Amino acid sequence: MSLPVPEFSYIVNVQNLPQDGADFEISANEVECAKLAERFNLARLSGLNAKLRLDRRSRGAVRLSGKILAQVTQTCVATLDPVDEDVEIDLDMVFQPGFEDLPPDAPEFDSDRDIEPLTGDSLDIGEVVAVEMALSLNPYPRAATAPMIGPDGADAQDGPAPERPFAGLGALIQKHNKI
Repeated sequence: MSLPVPEFSYIVNVQNLPQDGADFEISANEVECAKLAERFNLARLSGLNAKLRLDRRSRGAVRLSGKILAQVTQTCVATLDPVDEDVEIDLDMVFQPGFEDLPPDAPEFDSDRDIEPLTGDSLDIGEVVAVEMALSLNPYPRAATAPMIGPDGADAQDGPAPERPFAGLGALIQKHNKI
């Protein structure tokens, strides 16, 4: 069984990476944006761009750092209206070969960076950018005009707060504690 081909792929052979690293500027074209929008269940992906730096590290590891910018349209969870969002992500990850063999107290885990396994000689930085963009999206996008509904179905801004279901129990406990 073969793996599916990513919609936005930019493969870098890390074995051919210069000693002083390399800079990359990648952008998804219109077709790639449409395919990514479908994959991540977005109403629209207007743009996906990244300025990245790939550096060598010890023991065959590589560090991927940079900035991801995306223009996303999601669907409001309350009104189903489109919700536009500009996403800006600071990326700082280390890809480590033999990641599975590292002990839990390895110095690599003392970093604030994400550590991911590096399998083989190549890294698909386009797929990394796409996945990091998707993970950074608001999971519950709301339009500015969407009403805030309270747990009882009433508008959350109207009137006094509804009675809590266990308020009576709390009063009984206080009464019992006074005896």
